[in-house]
Amino acid sequence: MMPRIAGVIWPVARNIKLALGKSTQLLNAQLVHAVELTGGTTGAQLRDDLHIPHAELVLRKGYHRDIDSYSAFYENDRTTHTGLAGYLRERGFRRVFIAGLAFDFCVRFSAEDAKREGFEVTVVACRGIDIDRSVLATRQALAALGIALQAES
Repeated sequence: MMPRIAGVIWPVARNIKLALGKSTQLLNAQLVHAVELTGGTTGAQLRDDLHIPHAELVLRKGYHRDIDSYSAFYENDRTTHTGLAGYLRERGFRRVFIAGLAFDFCVRFSAEDAKREGFEVTVVACRGIDIDRSVLATRQALAALGIALQAES
């Protein structure tokens, strides 16, 4: 049986990504999140009606002041590990299925990094933000890496 793992962006209040205020914006190729998404606030919590008692791990990411964390596997510096690859390897898993928000950011980075870590990867249908055709670019990038899309995202 596959473990169920929830990845949650958990930006710290001092994270520079929160500096621009109320909306999610693109800055230097990274999304800037609204202050309401700061770790520990209701905006950063999993929904109350999302019942996942079967989740074996809830991975909170985005603790570093100068870098954000789209991927469930690495911070955006692409060198700082979150520990997920080691967790999955320790458990003997070779294949991951990725779903979530947003297809063209967190899901894309997680899928690319899972592939980079040597896992077989399938992306399950999810919705993108689509900034400057980022959904199309994501489809192309995942296809080039041989990452399967279970349904059109």
